Amino acid sequence: MKKLLIFLMLAIPILAIVIVKLTSTVAVGDIYISIERIVLSENDITAVVGDSVDLSYVIYPNAATDKEVRFSSSNEEAAVVDEKGHVDFVGIGSGYISAMNKDGSKRSYCSFYVGDTKVHQVKLNFETSRLHLGGSLQLTAEIVPNEALNREVIFSSDNEQVAVVDPNGLVHGLSIGNVNITAVSVDGGFSDTASLSVIRPVTSLSVEKEEIITSNKNEQVEYRVLPEDATIKQVNFELDNPSIADITDWGYLTFLQPGEVNVT
Repeated sequence: MKKLLIFLMLAIPILAIVIVKLTSTVAVGDIYISIERIVLSENDITAVVGDSVDLSYVIYPNAATDKEVRFSSSNEEAAVVDEKGHVDFVGIGSGYISAMNKDGSKRSYCSFYVGDTKVHQVKLNFETSRLHLGGSLQLTAEIVPNEALNREVIFSSDNEQVAVVDPNGLVHGLSIGNVNITAVSVDGGFSDTASLSVIRPVTSLSVEKEEIITSNKNEQVEYRVLPEDATIKQVNFELDNPSIADITDWGYLTFLQPGEVNVT
């Protein structure tokens, strides 16, 4: 009798444990796991026209339910990308390739710059379009893109009586007149033209009277520009006290009230 009682006392806890386990609730069904991050295989690409690259990616977490990624290019004139991340670089320019999940809430970017080893443009750079008679002006030919291998250009003048240009773009003014200087790239024959004027410069400027005392309402400021055949003889006037007088572009003074004014 004692043995039987002990057995029952030991069996009751075991039975209770079994019952608890058999009555536990288990959830059944699919759980949607969102994409938290997309990591592209490249962050920055420098390429030339004609290159291509395949971008791969990693999804985090790996257990994400929908792993579909869509690609796009911000500048399709420079780079195009297909649905698998294959990028073709088709023109000069820059931008970025983006990879995003279906709803666009998660994105990753790869920036790109596309150059070319061939010349696509020539730009002439110069500080002024006027060249003094007997003087010189340096022209600089800029080759686009920077990656172009053959950067040689040929300079020429359409009027060598007015100005000539050396192989390095240095222009020499020979006589008064207008001239076009052109730079042509050896690679591709691209060109740019600078229109220049060769002028005879003013060498001196003086006033006939350094002091005028007058009771007249109007006075002409007489001045002299040398040489007489200077190309541009126009001068500018300045007054230190415009409340006293006004002056035209040709030096004609009109007094507004009595006083003293300095004309420069």
